[in-house]
Amino acid sequence: MALQTSGAISLLDLKNEFGGSNPVRLSDYYRGGSIVPDIFNNQDVPTSGTIKISDFYGASAVTTETLSVSPGSNSVPSNATTYTVQVTSNTSWTYSSNVSWLPSNPSQQNGNVNVSINVASNNSSSSRNGVITFTTVNDGITATHQVTQSAPTLVYNAYTVAFSSNLSTACSGSLNTTVYSTASTFSSSSQLFIDNQGNTPVSGGYYSNGFEVLFVDSNGNVTSNSVCRR
Repeated sequence: MALQTSGAISLLDLKNEFGGSNPVRLSDYYRGGSIVPDIFNNQDVPTSGTIKISDFYGASAVTTETLSVSPGSNSVPSNATTYTVQVTSNTSWTYSSNVSWLPSNPSQQNGNVNVSINVASNNSSSSRNGVITFTTVNDGITATHQVTQSAPTLVYNAYTVAFSSNLSTACSGSLNTTVYSTASTFSSSSQLFIDNQGNTPVSGGYYSNGFEVLFVDSNGNVTSNSVCRR
């Protein structure tokens, strides 16, 4: 049980909390010595030099480290996001993540802290998961916070093109086929689809807008890009 946080504290109170021998001397109760443990609750107790009874407000002989984080998980959108989690502890701790898009901090922090979680933008085509692990410095007690980030909403642009199994025919053909791509220009497309949801890749062959021609494999992947010759 910790000592009170205000009011009078006697030498007997110190002995009852931490133990020790008679006669009770304040100089026996430096933090980190044989009697008073070096834990967060005792951070105001000096390790040497001037020591006062008032340094022991809230001090405790309990050495069991505690650590928790709330909430334990969070789901965030695909764009860059910042939010806070509450870490509750009676000791020093650090935190690290298992992915590059979540933060890590090797610097020690103490006690109860609101931690900012900066989540980088998700530029991939799928959702992703990461874990931030909080760890006490002395005993290695851990608590985790899991982050799930959604995939970005892709915008498919429509391009009217000619299609052929032959390059020159595609370049000179009628523009009567509509294909879809997430690229902002037809020539920068990496994959073509026949629907505006990216569900069905186009058939393999040459696709041209009359200026550029893309060769696409059987999975709809663009494997080469060239300029139509006239």
